[in-house]
Amino acid sequence: MIHDVDVSLDAFLRRCLPDGTVVTFTQPRADPPEALLLNGFLYDIREDVSSLAGYSDDIRAIDGTVTARRLPIRRYRLRYLLTAWTAEHAEVTEHELLGAVLAGCVEHQSLPADCLAGSLADAEQLVTLRCAPADEQPVGFDPWARIGVPPRTTLDLVVIAPLVPPAHTDLAEPAGEVNLRPAPKQRREPPTGVPGRRPRGRVTEPS
Repeated sequence: MIHDVDVSLDAFLRRCLPDGTVVTFTQPRADPPEALLLNGFLYDIREDVSSLAGYSDDIRAIDGTVTARRLPIRRYRLRYLLTAWTAEHAEVTEHELLGAVLAGCVEHQSLPADCLAGSLADAEQLVTLRCAPADEQPVGFDPWARIGVPPRTTLDLVVIAPLVPPAHTDLAEPAGEVNLRPAPKQRREPPTGVPGRRPRGRVTEPS
C-alpha cells in the first residue's frame, strides 16, 4: 500500500507542478539539482482509527448468498515532508513549486481516481489529502542538520489511504433445512440405586 501511495501521489503532483519538474520520494538532498525538483520524504505512518468500522463486510453473489467475508478496512495517515529544489538561475522559484502543490491540494482534497494505482485503485475508496493541516503536530526531527544544509521552507502533506484486508472464503455451509418443531420429550429414568414408588396395598401385622 505504501508504494501505491507513492506512485499515486507522484501522478497527482506532476499535474500540479510545471512541466519538467522531477518528483522524488527520498531523503532531502544537499546538492542543488540540475532541474526543478520536488521531494517528498515519508517520515511518519500511523493508523487513523476515527473511521474504523467494528464489523466485517459480507461479499454476496447475485442471488444474495454470502460468498466471502472481509475484515473492516483500515486507514493509515502517511505524512510527507515536501521540499522544493531549483537550479541557481531557474525561472521558477522553490516557493512557486510549493505554492502549486498547496493550490492543487486545496482544489482536490483527495487524489483523483485516475491517479490511483495498484491496491488504491482496486479499493474504490477515497484517498484524502491534507496539506499543512493545523491539527497535526510539528515535524519531530531536524532533517537539515542531518544533511548539512540551511533550513528550507517545507510543506507537511498528509495522505489518508485505505488498506483493504483480503476476503476469506472458508465460510460454513448455509443451513439446508430449518426445523422449528419442538423436540419430543424424553422419558426420564429414576437415578440408579433409588427405589421407585411403592405399590399401594394393605399391610397386616401378625397378632
